[in-house]
Amino acid sequence: MALASEILGVVVLAIVIHRSVGTAGLPIVASGAVLIAAVSGLSFWSGLWPEIRGLVQSHDADAKLTLEQSNTEGGALFGVNEGFMAFADHTIPRQARVFIECGQHEATCGSEQDWFGFRMTPRVLVTTPSKAQWAIFYNADAAREPFARGWRILPFASGFALAEAPQ
Repeated sequence: MALASEILGVVVLAIVIHRSVGTAGLPIVASGAVLIAAVSGLSFWSGLWPEIRGLVQSHDADAKLTLEQSNTEGGALFGVNEGFMAFADHTIPRQARVFIECGQHEATCGSEQDWFGFRMTPRVLVTTPSKAQWAIFYNADAAREPFARGWRILPFASGFALAEAPQ
């Protein structure tokens, strides 16, 4: 609706300017096109400057973060337990293959899965525990999972644990 009213306003303004000032024999369409181009340019640049300034300010704020802080900021968007993810990041070897178990057996992690993938990089996430060297139990009880029998369990908090597969 705002765009339609802006366009209507520009057309009316073009007609008023054309009738009152005259445009040296130019048809009304040509003078309207010139006016539309001028108003569009002004509108573009007046919207562009605040956007650029916002990006620069955001960059300056992000530049003050440490690598660890910037790596954990995104988890807040998903409500992820970053203390546990930091524990997993420091405990699991970087070359390990990792399986993530969320909630009940065979439940999906939802949108958090993407964050886990980023947070555990360069580790490879696998889709089945049989291919994993380590498992992350996120909102899941490691003791209730049949595949984790014989694995070394490292509890973090209730519902959060790591497990290392037997050698």
